[in-house]
Amino acid sequence: MAESNNATCSICGNGYHLCLSCKDKMELHPWKIHCCSADCFKVFQVVRGFSTKVYTKDEFRSKLKNIDLSNLENYREHIKALIKDALKEDSVKNIETVEEVVENIKTEENVITEDVKVSEVIAPRKRNYKVNKIEEAE
Repeated sequence: MAESNNATCSICGNGYHLCLSCKDKMELHPWKIHCCSADCFKVFQVVRGFSTKVYTKDEFRSKLKNIDLSNLENYREHIKALIKDALKEDSVKNIETVEEVVENIKTEENVITEDVKVSEVIAPRKRNYKVNKIEEAE
């Protein structure tokens, strides 16, 4: 019997064959219930965690960084929009952070270039430790 597509991937929308009668196959690949590949299932887990409020938006972004999103353009529209929105906000935050660092560097340069009076160098103190010698009794 030919394996026809009887399921649709929750992430990319591609059709794939899902064997519902074979229990052994389902135990080996439980991700096949929702997705066509393991990569799509990784995205599925993160998106589902975010939509059910298990992950915050920052956790969602950090988890997306660990996933291969090379097929992002092939994903369903609502999934693609959600991921792009999260990644866009991350890049805006990175730009703001870079701008803050540049401002801090400029401020530090101004502080460094101001007149600095060099005071005399203070040598470290020598500490006088008394060592009590214990004489051995013969």
